[in-house]
Amino acid sequence: MKRRLLILAGVLALAIAILSLAEFSSPQLGRALLDRAGTAIGARLEAEGFRLSLLRGLSLTGVRAKGKYPGGSYDVTLDRIVFQHRLLPLLAGRLAVDRIRLEKPRAVWIEAEGAPPSAGAATAGMAAVALPIALDVVEAAIHEGRVEMRARGRPPIVVAGLDLRLQDLALGSGSGNALARLSARGDFRAEDIELPVTRAREASGTLRLSAGHLDVEGLRFRTDEGSFQTRLRADLTHLPFSYTLAVEGRPLDINKLAGATGKGGGFGPGHLTLDAGGVGPDPARLSGRGVLRLEAGTLPSTPFLAAVERALGRTGLSGGRYKASETPFRIEQGRVLVDRFRLDGEAVGLEASGWTSLEGPVEMSVAVRTPRPELRMVTVPPAVLDALADEEGWVRIPLKVTGTRNAPRVSPDMVALLAGARHEGGKALGNKAAEKLRDLLLR
Repeated sequence: MKRRLLILAGVLALAIAILSLAEFSSPQLGRALLDRAGTAIGARLEAEGFRLSLLRGLSLTGVRAKGKYPGGSYDVTLDRIVFQHRLLPLLAGRLAVDRIRLEKPRAVWIEAEGAPPSAGAATAGMAAVALPIALDVVEAAIHEGRVEMRARGRPPIVVAGLDLRLQDLALGSGSGNALARLSARGDFRAEDIELPVTRAREASGTLRLSAGHLDVEGLRFRTDEGSFQTRLRADLTHLPFSYTLAVEGRPLDINKLAGATGKGGGFGPGHLTLDAGGVGPDPARLSGRGVLRLEAGTLPSTPFLAAVERALGRTGLSGGRYKASETPFRIEQGRVLVDRFRLDGEAVGLEASGWTSLEGPVEMSVAVRTPRPELRMVTVPPAVLDALADEEGWVRIPLKVTGTRNAPRVSPDMVALLAGARHEGGKALGNKAAEKLRDLLLR
């Protein structure tokens, strides 16, 4: 008798093991679960394949959700969704899902130009009512996700290699998009974030969702220019998403930002702080204020310094030492505006004001202070340069800078040059030098 019980127990254990490892085609249950989930999030979900495993859960492959979003539309595809259930309710004929795993989701949000807010509605089938299904999700995980936010005429924001874990999920009642009703907390990692003006790598942080508002704390990432940490808040209830952020970058490689080449020197490490806000992926809709602190170093060879040397007719600017500096700046309509940037060096002094676009163009007024014997300006008569020299034998030359950061165009600012010659600190212009300078202005 005892032997028979042991054999029976062994057979039952083997049967349970086989059943736990086996997978069954379960299209009716899968479609019912899709309908129930679609009703909950306010979207219509479709899938190509449905497999049920006692231990691993209900697996849906080739999943897609597509529809309207307030201010635009969305299109989401997934390689696989796994609804993990509790085993005991399933043995009693009831599917109780408490965890969801999304594998390789690809989500695209598209901002509609001038489109009124709208939301997709779910279409649920009768299967969701006919079968006992309970959605009480406490955890959701995303593996190898990709998110794109697109606006017409602008490069998209792309988040790739996204791993996300959400806990304490709660979906508020009502209609409309799920993000506007979802509350959760969690953490994430992303391999790559492609932004309109830079590329971030190895991003990670913690997040909290509450009624469509996203708070990200401790966001850390790297770019080619250095390491950053950021606090981000975003409104996800409608497109385009609006956001505010506080950024700190330290240390920053200013040499890369300035396009330095060769071995002619090296800017010291930089420290950036920025508080800003924007709407969507368009840099022109970003605004904020910040400060750039630059430690002491030596001037490197850059396109800007090379253009200044050509305009002044002198060489040797790169390699000269300079003192530490601190420069406040503003961001408005896609431009970085500087009221006064100053760099004091052993062989040259430099002041600048103006703007540079986040997309490349630049327009600035620059004043370079340098010893008179070093100047060989073809466009400015020597008598004018002599008249501009101060008691120490240095000359302040005003310049105009246009073009782009990588290909700047630098030329003497003749109007400012004449004003400087009349300044009380300089020598009085002789009649002949003044006539030559006026002739240059009238050309």
